[in-house]
Amino acid sequence: MAELYAAGEGTKKNLPEALALWRKAANQNFAPAQYSLGLLYATGEGVKRDYVEAAKWIRFAADQNIPEAQRDIAQMFYGGQGVKRDYAVALDYFRKAARENIVEAQYALGTMFAGGQGTQANFNEAA
Repeated sequence: MAELYAAGEGTKKNLPEALALWRKAANQNFAPAQYSLGLLYATGEGVKRDYVEAAKWIRFAADQNIPEAQRDIAQMFYGGQGVKRDYAVALDYFRKAARENIVEAQYALGTMFAGGQGTQANFNEAA
């Protein structure tokens, strides 16, 4: 239902209502809602942009095996956005997302192996 309110599909667009529904579901450990809530905080859509809060919710979803969340939290750890920069943690999440065929994660993983970020340089793994 939150997605419908957020997109204005079948109803008038209502971000505050979508946010309330996502927050309720996220607090009940519903991974897709956690990811959606994290994205809102990351973009500042309907809420004040807050990368720390975004990282918290996206990581909850990533730890419940949402591949897109794994990619996004990896990017946050790679860039130090909302979390302390940590290449080893970024590598771990990129690896998880790459296994689920998230192309951006596969590319980032190859780049990290080639550059030795979070691991020893390994051109075989990079390829």
